Amino acid sequence: MLSGVNTYTGSTTVSGGILKLAASECLADAGTLTINGGKLELAAGVGERIDNLILGSITQTTNTTYGSFASSAEIQDDTRFAGTGMLFLGMDPPPQGTVIIVK
Repeated sequence: MLSGVNTYTGSTTVSGGILKLAASECLADAGTLTINGGKLELAAGVGERIDNLILGSITQTTNTTYGSFASSAEIQDDTRFAGTGMLFLGMDPPPQGTVIIVK
């Protein structure tokens, strides 16, 4: 499980088991995430940005979101993703929270 901001700049490969992201900004934005035989679990509220995604051996299209069927991602896949968070491919996640201005 990764639960905080990491400083490594390499690629990440999930080839078996489950890699759980319990917070955003755990993976290097400019890196490549490859999921080949395992799952990426994105906890509730997690919005993780990645610039390159490979599922199996296929490079995915950028500027979209990925996640499980429990998420609101544009591309949903329960064989490679779990949890309700989302992976943002080639774009920043929206800011968290709501701003209320009272006058």
